[in-house]
Amino acid sequence: MKIRVMATEEEAAEVVDRLRQVLTVVEVSGPYRNRRGDSEPVRVYVEVRL
Repeated sequence: MKIRVMATEEEAAEVVDRLRQVLTVVEVSGPYRNRRGDSEPVRVYVEVRL
């Protein structure tokens, strides 16, 4: 399963850490800036196994 997290880089890192506590995280992408030119929010893609 792939999950898209949209948040600040710090918040996204926290979400990934929390996901690792309850799911098997297979892969985490680097942060991608949102296309609208917003400087703070980023997208991080997380692949997990249930």
